[in-house]
Amino acid sequence: MKQITTRDLELVPVHPKYVNAVYKIIKEENKELSSWTTIPFPITKKKIREYYQEGKRNNDSIFIIKSKTGEVMGSINFLYRKRSNSGAIGYWLGRDYRNKGYMTEAVKKMIEYGFRRKSVVRIDITALEQNIPSQTVIKKCGFIYEGTQRMAALNGLNQYGNLRMYSILKDEFEKQEEIYKSRMVPI
Repeated sequence: MKQITTRDLELVPVHPKYVNAVYKIIKEENKELSSWTTIPFPITKKKIREYYQEGKRNNDSIFIIKSKTGEVMGSINFLYRKRSNSGAIGYWLGRDYRNKGYMTEAVKKMIEYGFRRKSVVRIDITALEQNIPSQTVIKKCGFIYEGTQRMAALNGLNQYGNLRMYSILKDEFEKQEEIYKSRMVPI
């Protein structure tokens, strides 16, 4: 797994050296992040290490989101499902970095990663029904709403909630790319 660069971000493969930085971000807002994600509450460095180790054992592509100046901002992962040749994206971002377009940029790059590097035919993504900011990112990235699974999500606080399901297919992604390229003005 190689580092992925975007305009404003670096998505670097997860490594134990990032545990302290990830812990610092999560610890400051653990209860809030745990209400939207599977990040356990209360968080420990050991739980972070175990999560990333489990992801590596499962061959998940887990990346640390860093700013161009090297600040750790959050995490994004791509889970490849060999049997169905599909993938899923999951993510979280520290409070100081939200509402600045960073997650939209990272998710778009993960979509490209899934279709180009992993050659999947479908990518799905989910968000808790109450997590409107995450749903906004998902819609900006071109995912299509498929439905809501009732009480299907268990968050890091051990609470269940309704899970909104979205997906994007390879041909939809390619169509979006064509539209984007046609709008670019040659220099």
